[in-house]
Amino acid sequence: MKKKLFLCSVLLISILFYLNATETRITALGSEKNLLIDDTNIFIFPSSLERFIERGIVEYGFYPFTDSIAYLSLLKELGRLGNIGMVFNKRGIPVLPSTSNGTLIAQPDALFNIYYSLRINDALSVGISGGYGIAASNEDEEGTANDVTNESSASSSSISISYLIGAKQHLVELSGGAKNYIFTYKQGDDFSFENDNKISTEFSGRFLYNLNDYFSLIPFFNYSTLDLSSREAAYGQITPTDIKRVTTITKAGLGLNFAPFEENRVILGVIYNSKIFEKTRKPSIYDTTITENNIPEIVGGIESELKSWLTVRVGMKKSLLIHKLESSN
Repeated sequence: MKKKLFLCSVLLISILFYLNATETRITALGSEKNLLIDDTNIFIFPSSLERFIERGIVEYGFYPFTDSIAYLSLLKELGRLGNIGMVFNKRGIPVLPSTSNGTLIAQPDALFNIYYSLRINDALSVGISGGYGIAASNEDEEGTANDVTNESSASSSSISISYLIGAKQHLVELSGGAKNYIFTYKQGDDFSFENDNKISTEFSGRFLYNLNDYFSLIPFFNYSTLDLSSREAAYGQITPTDIKRVTTITKAGLGLNFAPFEENRVILGVIYNSKIFEKTRKPSIYDTTITENNIPEIVGGIESELKSWLTVRVGMKKSLLIHKLESSN
């Protein structure tokens, strides 16, 4: 066991079209988006889109603290037809695996995501989203047999509901989604690498319980599976090698959101965060399981709007990490 202290940000000033949101804000306040009402919520709950319409956002991020180097969001109301959001270059896509030979698979780019929400009645809103990204690199060397094809693509879809309860407007949000990954690497007749399984899933939910005008309690959960299993063959190999790569993430927590004044906010959260990575090689039969449990994970953040053009944020995350590796054969 070891202690891990991650200082997300000491001081962060954001210059945006609209200064009250974005990945940078989430990161600066401790990197837990479930604890805030923020337009990044639409990436998990597209039904929340109606809260953040009529705005455009441009952000330049700092990897690995944000998913994307730079992205653009345009969120628009369509009147009775609902609301629509278009987001360009928002990744949210994991780094695709390398082969056993160390070949890097092309990462999908040219990404486009679209979000739509519709209010059914005074309490219920529904939303859907879809996205697509592609990358391709083909090297054709005249007179050689080692032409390289390196292609990948990713697509995603999700559906969610947002439901308001009672006069205090308690909020329940639930979502489910799936992603599809395709990647292929070929080096002439000598080497090939492509994914075997293509679908990954994610389920999320949270409940914002408003104790009064200043305090909200927020229990939440996230569960996702990411399968990037692949099949590769090298140098005349008769039987391809199947490599299973499955990551399962389970997260549950309880947060407190405190806004004593409109220009100030304090968030606190206690989180259980478990990540299990399983890798199996066949026919060579080599199994590895890596388990990382953060028990507990503590998140805190303070936000203060000093001027209309200046917002200061301080955040931290601290966890007790239990790292376990098991291998067989």
